[in-house]
Amino acid sequence: MRITEEQAIEQYEESLNEAGLVSIGGVTFDPAYILLEMDPVAYREGFNDYCDAMGYDFDFEEADGQPTEFEEWQSFDPDC
Repeated sequence: MRITEEQAIEQYEESLNEAGLVSIGGVTFDPAYILLEMDPVAYREGFNDYCDAMGYDFDFEEADGQPTEFEEWQSFDPDC
């Protein structure tokens, strides 16, 4: 199935947020936000697994010549 990366991210985050908000010290957060902020590598790996399971295929060309979020993550080095 061909969708945009943005649509896939939205669907992935909706699936992460299905369990409901997380409350920490009286402040509430979406689980997707917590995962992205606390462990972006795990977030991206989960996103990739989700896309594989859903059979998503992306068109990575950007009209403005800028790299897509996926291309930026490809060069991400968690050890830097």
